[in-house]
Parts: sequence; structure tokens; C-alpha cells
Amino acid sequence: MLLTNDDGIHSKGLACLWESLKGEANLHIAAPMREQSGMGAGVTFRGPLRAEAVNTYANTPSWMIDGTPADCIKLALHKLIDPRPDFILSGINHGSNTGRNALYSGTIGATIEGILLGIPGIAFSYACAKTVDFPHIKPYVSKIFRYVLEHPLPENSILNVNFPHLPAEQIKGCRMARQGYRSWLGTPTDGPHLKQGNHFYLGWNDLCFEEHHESDVFLLEAGYITAVPLMVGELTNYDHLKQKKHTFDAYLE
Repeated sequence: MLLTNDDGIHSKGLACLWESLKGEANLHIAAPMREQSGMGAGVTFRGPLRAEAVNTYANTPSWMIDGTPADCIKLALHKLIDPRPDFILSGINHGSNTGRNALYSGTIGATIEGILLGIPGIAFSYACAKTVDFPHIKPYVSKIFRYVLEHPLPENSILNVNFPHLPAEQIKGCRMARQGYRSWLGTPTDGPHLKQGNHFYLGWNDLCFEEHHESDVFLLEAGYITAVPLMVGELTNYDHLKQKKHTFDAYLE
């Protein structure tokens, strides 16, 4: 099994993931040298990728890679690990990845890279970016992994898991959910402390919706651990294709 994390090789979240699973399977680790949050499934096209072995995780073969989470998966599968792993587990991310924010997530991007190569994956995130350690969720990590072993994910699917920012006794349980609508708006601002008008920061504000009561956004805020099976497959809008194909083709003849 291959572990990774978009917060970097030395993140507390990756350490928590490793500690949760080191008794469950034969592990390898390939993670970025530095934080790669918000990279989604992005990869490096320009320049080489540098990989260095590290001994941070006891007897687990581990590499830090100067690239994105998806780069780490590509390099690990093709150059660093033999035999090919059965699973790719990513996280535990510092900050939630619910709703359509999944599209920005490097944590989820790593598992997307895996599923494109036919390897199922689970992405884990914790709903507080400022909390660096969360030992109370370790039992849930291993239990969710064992569930996926016993109940394999459908082809071309990954599981996106989010933990609420709550002490163990206040977590209400685990729920399989649908993906919500919330997404990162990131309104640009130049900030009062900047002197030049051509420098901007993207804000942390979200685009919010009235969420379905079975969505990951709604259930996570209600105190549940959420797990959304995300399908990574063909993106064709077949309804539109069927309705407009002949019109489009004829218009452009």
C-alpha cells in the first residue's frame, strides 16, 4: 500500500495516517518535499523530479519528491516501488475537502492519479487546517480501510473521507454521503498592507449553497465522519451530446 499527503513528507497528518495503518499492511510512502495544497491532480511538465529517500517512518520505505502529490504517485508507481501497490491512501489533510472543493484538493488529486492507473484509493481530511495532530481519529482510519477491503469500491471510484473537528466523544458516527455543492470562492484582495496595486491574495471565503441533508458538507457540520464515493471517469454530458450533436455538426459544415 502506498501512502502520500499534499501537506508534505513531514506533516503530522501523514504521520497519523502511517501510525493508523502500519499494522494493517505492507506500507510505502512517497510524498512532496513541501506543502502542495490546492494542486488538485496537477503534475510537473517542466524540469526534472528529484526523489530522496528518508528514514522518518521507521522501517517503511519512504521518499520525498520535489513535485506535486500526483507526481509522487507517478514516480512511485513507475520508478520507486515494486511490486505495484494494491491501494493508495492519501492524507490526513489539514483542512476539510468536502463539496466541490474536492476539485482543488491535492489530497484527492493523488488518489485520482492512482485510479487513472487502476489502483483504488481513499483520501482522508480533517476539518481544521490549524489542528496539526489528531490521534483520536486513528481507530476510524483503520476501520474505514478494513471496510474497503471487505467491500471493494466500484471501478473508477475513490472514497473521500472527512473528519469533523470534534473530540472523540462528540463525533456522532460515520455516514456514507453524497457530494455537496460548497466550493472555494477565493475572492482576490490586495490587502490594506500592500503598497502596489498589482499584487493580490486569494481569500479563504467559500461559495455556499443550501446543502442536501445527505451531503458531506451538511453531515460534517452536524458532527459526522463523512465518506463520499467519487467516480473518476468519462466527463461527457450525454444529454447535451444527444440533443445538440447534429445541430453542432451541421452548423460547422
